[in-house]
Amino acid sequence: MPGIDNAIVHYYDRLRPDPTEGAGPTEGPSFELPDLDDRWREFFAVSSIAAAPLHAPSAFDGLDVVLLDLMGNPRTRTTKTNPSLLMVARAVVHVTSTGRPLTIVTPSSANKATALRDAVLRAYECGLVSPEELNVVCLVPPSSVEKIWSSPLATHAEWARRNPVLVLDEGARSSVKQVVEALRVEHQQGADHQDDATWWFTMQLDNYTFADRLRAWFETDHLPADGRRWHSHAVSSAFGLLGHARGTPPTGPHPGYLLVQHLATPDMVLHLRTGSFDRAGLPRYDLGPDRACLTKDELVARVVARYEDRPIVLTTGYVSRIAYGLRPGAPNHFYMVGSMGMAAAIARGVSSRWSDPERAPVVLDGDGAVLMGLHGLLLEQETTGCPILHLVADDAAYASTGSQAVPSSRRRIRDLAGAAGYARPTLASGDGVDLERVLDTADATVAGGRSTLVQCLVRSGEPPLARVESALPAVAEAFGSFCRDRADSRARGADRTRKTDRR
Repeated sequence: MPGIDNAIVHYYDRLRPDPTEGAGPTEGPSFELPDLDDRWREFFAVSSIAAAPLHAPSAFDGLDVVLLDLMGNPRTRTTKTNPSLLMVARAVVHVTSTGRPLTIVTPSSANKATALRDAVLRAYECGLVSPEELNVVCLVPPSSVEKIWSSPLATHAEWARRNPVLVLDEGARSSVKQVVEALRVEHQQGADHQDDATWWFTMQLDNYTFADRLRAWFETDHLPADGRRWHSHAVSSAFGLLGHARGTPPTGPHPGYLLVQHLATPDMVLHLRTGSFDRAGLPRYDLGPDRACLTKDELVARVVARYEDRPIVLTTGYVSRIAYGLRPGAPNHFYMVGSMGMAAAIARGVSSRWSDPERAPVVLDGDGAVLMGLHGLLLEQETTGCPILHLVADDAAYASTGSQAVPSSRRRIRDLAGAAGYARPTLASGDGVDLERVLDTADATVAGGRSTLVQCLVRSGEPPLARVESALPAVAEAFGSFCRDRADSRARGADRTRKTDRR
């Protein structure tokens, strides 16, 4: 397998002269790189590039397929490593030449933050700069917090203080990029009033294309092609392709690019298709039931285990039968046997007498049942102060009556909930980890006094063997006792708190 252990050092002479075809950056440090010594060679040591051919040409109609590995840094495992190393190297040159400290500010979904933080840490470890001279501030969305790799920048108290990871408020209407861009403009307008520190906002495209030429040089040297080579990329920003094109020799066939982007980060594909970055041009897709990761059984199992200390109203049909089979006669379960479409309305009644918003009632509903009783959604506007966590198991079928198709697109239920006044209705279509992350956010919304709905895409699975065998009056009595006991316990706790305060 061809590869280079330290690609930046290997191509250092090509990186240094005329790095952007005569154009320097409009903001931030110049493209000047430091003179190499042992410390800098150690700093750049994780900039490896390797190639792995796939020996299965029959699977690709006789084409030679090669995987390019740009994730050799064991502390980041991301393709953002090489651009981040070069940005931090430029930052160190700026600090050394000007004598002014520098703060790197960047938005990120995770990988960019991890790579930049590691590059700053490497600069500390190699003795190239001090934390007083260089630091990095990252802004990430709430869903990305757990993706940021831990390092001494998080565990060392002083380094953590100087290199924070800031989390955008869950209810913010702007993206992390929009917030940082607004901060950049505001900072630029007030430049005459700033202190001696320099702020570097790294979103300028050349900060990344500067490094992405490395992969083109590696391919030219180690992976010569007889004809045109096609590059298949599944990425978020895709701007690395521009750097690759910039590093491609002007002679010979120019590479072609096959680009796949997520609908949440579609900028380059969107612009190529419509000539604009306006999200109104996005295609609309419906997720079919075969696209869900969890089965209905797995969803129910996770929900009843997570919310064993909260009232759970379970819709009629398979949902109640699955829950009963898992925990027969659980006192916090209210099994709907019949009354299709009424689960949310019953939960509203429970919530009206429930005094603990941090453990608000949970509804585990079905997609067909929700559409059968849309009044359950409309009650959000009629029952102020009675929040519920409304989970909808959406397998696009009336499973217990023969799996007839539910007449609903995979987005319509969330749209209906939003129109009815639910706060931030959302989708969970991933695995168990994704579900837990979505539920963490939903719980926080409900604890704040607002109902929310999570549309959980599931696969139908096998019909459950269990049936609800408890008599319905017994179910109601056990459920009522559970709710009353929890309410009394909370009242006693509040009374003890008041007496302690008086003393």
